[in-house]
Amino acid sequence: MNDLELVAAHLQEAYAHVAQGRLAAGAATPGFLLVVTRLGCLWRFREDLTASVVVDLARLAGREGPAASLTQPPDRLEPLRRVIDAPAPTVRFLRHDAHSTPRFSTHERAPTDDASVVAALYAFETR
Repeated sequence: MNDLELVAAHLQEAYAHVAQGRLAAGAATPGFLLVVTRLGCLWRFREDLTASVVVDLARLAGREGPAASLTQPPDRLEPLRRVIDAPAPTVRFLRHDAHSTPRFSTHERAPTDDASVVAALYAFETR
């Protein structure tokens, strides 16, 4: 599995999902997730976001390319934040370990030049 496939599987396991791949609403569920990898991006919407917000977020997220550096924020971070009308997102870095369960550990800071860090996860909380 490549990094995108690993992260997609992780999101499926880490969050409850409902129809159309949306995140189930809950107290600990962010309104919008953007996951950036060196191969590209993934994103998920919470089920209670309006269709117009989802369309706007999808358009912006779809323009994000693969990350040259996981320590740099995505180019469209601020426009995404404004669309969802959220404070600055929480950032977590996913480190992959193929020999452990769960396969990912999360970290507040990305270690420099660590090949085991495969993704930066931006969790946007709605107001």
